[in-house]
Amino acid sequence: MFSRRNGLSAVLACLFLVCGRASADDKKKPDDLAREAVQAFIKAVNAKDVDAAMKAVDVPFCIPGKVGVVKERDELKKHLERAAGRKNGQIKLQIEDVGTLEQLEKKTGKMMKEEKRKQLVEVLGKEHRIVLVEMTHDEGTTKAGFVVRLDGGKAFVVGIVD
Repeated sequence: MFSRRNGLSAVLACLFLVCGRASADDKKKPDDLAREAVQAFIKAVNAKDVDAAMKAVDVPFCIPGKVGVVKERDELKKHLERAAGRKNGQIKLQIEDVGTLEQLEKKTGKMMKEEKRKQLVEVLGKEHRIVLVEMTHDEGTTKAGFVVRLDGGKAFVVGIVD
């Protein structure tokens, strides 16, 4: 009986080790989380589903131009509702690159203007990614960057930069 218990204990210990490794391996990388957050956001925008879009975003949120940094969720929801009311067709998204602000500036050799950088830093958080995309819609093709803040294995879109 004693040897059966030891054998069972050894099997259970192996199972716990294997399961532990599998769950650690299943943990998504920050770049993948950022891509998924942007894709979920665009899917909600294409469906004109403001509630789904609100699940993919967080505040503070950086909107290029006069709006700047939106600090309240209710205010951000109003901006998304206005955007949902526009008739600009479906957005097709091509992800071109993902990285931190510093990585992308180094890679492209372009530094962000100080005014935009200040707004961006306000929304970034400790761990972040910027997802550079090419978007095609009724008005043509544009390049932009979606700012994604990572927090505890979750990713939220927190801005758009042009």
